[in-house]
Amino acid sequence: MKTNPWIGLASYDEEKIAEGYAFCGRSTATQELYSHVDNNLLVTMYGKSGIGKSSLLKAGLFPKLRGNGYFPVYIRFGKETDTTSYSKIITSTICNEIEKAGYATESTGHVKPSAQSSETDDSYLWNFFAATRFVDSIGNTLFPVVVIDQIEELFFRDKEQLETLFRQIYLLIDDSSLLPNTMSEEIITNYRFLLSIREDDFFRLEDIIERLRLIEMKHNRYRLTELSDSEAKEIIGIPATDYITRGEEEAIAMRIIEAVKGENRQISSAILSLLCSRIYQSTIGRGEKHITLSAVDAFLKGAEGNFLASFYADIIAKLNNRRKWEYIEENLVTQEGRRDSVLKSQFDANV
Repeated sequence: MKTNPWIGLASYDEEKIAEGYAFCGRSTATQELYSHVDNNLLVTMYGKSGIGKSSLLKAGLFPKLRGNGYFPVYIRFGKETDTTSYSKIITSTICNEIEKAGYATESTGHVKPSAQSSETDDSYLWNFFAATRFVDSIGNTLFPVVVIDQIEELFFRDKEQLETLFRQIYLLIDDSSLLPNTMSEEIITNYRFLLSIREDDFFRLEDIIERLRLIEMKHNRYRLTELSDSEAKEIIGIPATDYITRGEEEAIAMRIIEAVKGENRQISSAILSLLCSRIYQSTIGRGEKHITLSAVDAFLKGAEGNFLASFYADIIAKLNNRRKWEYIEENLVTQEGRRDSVLKSQFDANV
């Protein structure tokens, strides 16, 4: 059960929604992104770091896809992919998620197993989808939507693998050279792909597309923009219906929004959620009945006014071990200031 109605820096997903958390402020973006996916085989979504791309995908887009005959498959390549091809991870994840949901895969009979290519061939993904039909528990056809999140992480790993993956995806959207005369195009468009990338690294995607001459991958792009004031008010107000003092909703929302905007005058959904979460902890979490405007002002003017610093200090204090926080700072942030990842087993062994 939820207590604090805001989840801070964590991402929203379908599990959080099921637990009662409200994913707010992105209804327009959800509909726009769904429309792109519904009408195109490949969509590229980009936006600034911390703008809420992963939450939009998992808590906004995925439920809408499920309600319209699609089957979202979330993939974020970890460092364990060093020994497994990206395409094999994609096909294995699709089959595993289909089975986990109680659904099934069937052979279409259009591509014989002996004719399927190896994982390193450009036609591997094309043959997989051409040979496979995905069905739900009552026999209805499902359309997998393969969502590769934070694909920018791959630009700093195996270059050859990444180029192979891009060529494989390209054949899925420009497959005229592989389509036999006996097969209709509808038979092998039983899929969608969505690539999510941080805006700062978008030029890297452009470089590889142009170098490999994958021109069709330049189409169907969606840019997730910063929250508007009205969208931010939803994120503040809807989860806090039972907590904010009546009559002060507008003033409290604007006070929080101004604190989040800072000098660049833009609203980060992650920072907004974190600030709301910290205000809740300092009021309701400490026994207050309501969040008042005076309480918000006191929080922002007091020692916790620098809520990012106080949040970090609280996390570090809980570790209570210098070696642990040094490990985090040295291994989860690169020299360039980029977020990094480590295997969970490695993290657990050290932290």
